Amino acid sequence: MKIGIDLDDTLMKYPEEGNMNDLYILGDNGQVYTFNGSIEEHYQFSEKETMMGATFFKDKLMFCGKQTIYGFDSLIGTPSSFKFPIIKDFHQIQSVGEHLYITCTKTNQIMTVSDVMILISLINVAPPVPYQSVKYKQNYNHINNVFYYEKEEKWYVNLNRLNNNQKQGKSGYAVFNKHFTQEITRIEYGWESHGFCFIDDKPHCLVGSSLTVDPRYHPNVGGLLVDGELVWTHNDNWFCKDFSVTDKYIYVVGTTKTIRANRKHADGVLFVLDRKTYTLLEWHVSEGLGGFCGCLSCPIDYTKNK
Repeated sequence: MKIGIDLDDTLMKYPEEGNMNDLYILGDNGQVYTFNGSIEEHYQFSEKETMMGATFFKDKLMFCGKQTIYGFDSLIGTPSSFKFPIIKDFHQIQSVGEHLYITCTKTNQIMTVSDVMILISLINVAPPVPYQSVKYKQNYNHINNVFYYEKEEKWYVNLNRLNNNQKQGKSGYAVFNKHFTQEITRIEYGWESHGFCFIDDKPHCLVGSSLTVDPRYHPNVGGLLVDGELVWTHNDNWFCKDFSVTDKYIYVVGTTKTIRANRKHADGVLFVLDRKTYTLLEWHVSEGLGGFCGCLSCPIDYTKNK
């Protein structure tokens, strides 16, 4: 494992262990890691299932694989697991009130699940060409995240692909009413985006530059976009997919750029930023163990709905 420290500012000191929250990191290889100063293996799910997202739900921690939702009463012992055979390719998970909301990438839908893991509804999000059927990789938005912005009483759906031209990499978000029954508007925002949410009333998301997009169509750079400003960037080796925000820190996780077939053996990366200044404090690389797809900071994570 490599550890890097930002030496541009020698006055920056990494916080002492014990001053940080526990961070859970979800891997392409089915592993959940913990971080509190160093990355440690914590729980191995199926090696065949990429772990994608995580959230709090009442007294449980919920983890989302590509095909399975897992619930832990505590991270000791075996979790409960729930499958929904008609839906696959889960991406991110949020909890609001008594329900879980899970993004379903291939079908361009949001799945709503009750607190006892009963499927309540499937919310259809119109694809880029709305008068044609959803078709994976051809007419879909690669829905990444869903976030309820309580101040406006509206839902925001992260559209990784705003249109059907994958090489352009344009992203955006769709805004829905409180009851998720009507789409209000659709706005272009960022490029190859992940993790769209509101923090301190400002839109946040990760932007990236993958191997599949022509860099002539958008800035050939990845990093954190806040209120339309690229406040932090990383080098071109990485593609980052999720982030967590606490009172003091921002954690960003990702993977080396590689084709999908090689992701389970790629390197995972964790960047730790100062929340106020966006200064890089430290970065960790986990070599060859698979990329990092998701993260959750406990007990506070402002990227998650409360």
